[in-house]
Amino acid sequence: LGEVNAVMGDMGGEVGENRMVRSEGGNFYGWVGKYLGLRNEKEYMGPRWGGMGYGLGGGIGGKGGWGDKSVICFWGDGGL
Repeated sequence: LGEVNAVMGDMGGEVGENRMVRSEGGNFYGWVGKYLGLRNEKEYMGPRWGGMGYGLGGGIGGKGGWGDKSVICFWGDGGL
């Protein structure tokens, strides 16, 4: 888990406070919620548990709506 914590911390630190996070449901949210250090409820959007398929589309839509923010999106083979 030390490697996961380091990678997630680095990702959050690189983009600073001007970010939005999108992910698939299930284990992805567990990593985001535990390791990324979300600061407010508007920073993350996505399912906490449940079906796949939201992450990539949510990331693209978020960037289109708020182009000045950096987007971090977590998805895997089930989401495509």
